[in-house]
Amino acid sequence: MVLISHDLNLVRRHADRVVVMRHGECIEQGPVAQVFDHPSADYTRELLAAEPEGSAIALNEADAATPVLEARRLEVRFSRTRKLFQKRPADFIALQPLDLTLARGETLGVVGESGSGKTTLALALLKLQTSRGEIHLEGERLDTMDRHTLRARRRQMQIVFQDPYGSLSPRMPVSDIISEGLRFHHPALSESEVNQRVAQVLEEVELPAACADRYPHEFSGGQRQRIALARALILEPRLLVLDEPTSALDRSVQKQLIALLRDLQARRSLSYLFISHDLAVVRALSHRVMVLRDGKLIETGTTTQVLGNPQQDYTRALIKAAGLSRQ
Repeated sequence: MVLISHDLNLVRRHADRVVVMRHGECIEQGPVAQVFDHPSADYTRELLAAEPEGSAIALNEADAATPVLEARRLEVRFSRTRKLFQKRPADFIALQPLDLTLARGETLGVVGESGSGKTTLALALLKLQTSRGEIHLEGERLDTMDRHTLRARRRQMQIVFQDPYGSLSPRMPVSDIISEGLRFHHPALSESEVNQRVAQVLEEVELPAACADRYPHEFSGGQRQRIALARALILEPRLLVLDEPTSALDRSVQKQLIALLRDLQARRSLSYLFISHDLAVVRALSHRVMVLRDGKLIETGTTTQVLGNPQQDYTRALIKAAGLSRQ
């Protein structure tokens, strides 16, 4: 079996030998224990040293007491198809009723295995998925809004998707990708004002303004994710949903993106709903953690509590599988 992965913990646990690649060249290879414990190449040492580090930024009392997002008894159901001459089967419950609160400038990490309901939760909170229950954004109730009012509120809640290769149109230059939402929500802006805002937000995500006329295929995965981030930030949202934003990136690029997200959060007081399989990344960015399994909330609390002293067997299994228990 050939295992291709950015996840070094996965490689360490399951591979017999490892090959380290860079720019199409084999940098180093050998038994896993030898390469991981005694790397000979500088690039290998950089990868091994690029594990996510640090913790969430400190919250002040005023921000911690100011809820940006609240959900009460939020639930998602899907109707099953009824067969001929049979009773309609019971609905499939993709997300069992749960409550959550996200404060200003806070990051709430949402973890769980594939199919646990993480993305369903995010889409329901953004009103991109039909749901039951109450959803409040900065005190305004979203679930009872008409479509016109909700459309105007969407600029306050943006999402960055998992795949930096599939979430950007290959036929549009970067300037059009980033400014598309801005032109929709602020049609009175002149062309020069739009271009100025595009240049400003590119600088904020640490990309040169000169790249605005280039196309997505000319950028690396990490740069594309910064473009996706710029597209969300240009509308100056209060809430940013990050759906596995680092999973397609190698560890060194992940580390840079985490530092950028922390910096943006500190400067803009952004609230993040951070969805990830990677508990090391969650630990480095989140103030609190929610653990989902089969659409049910299993455990929640501060990051230190949940990852340092888990109360549920499922949470302990996730931590062990992520290799955090030995750190």
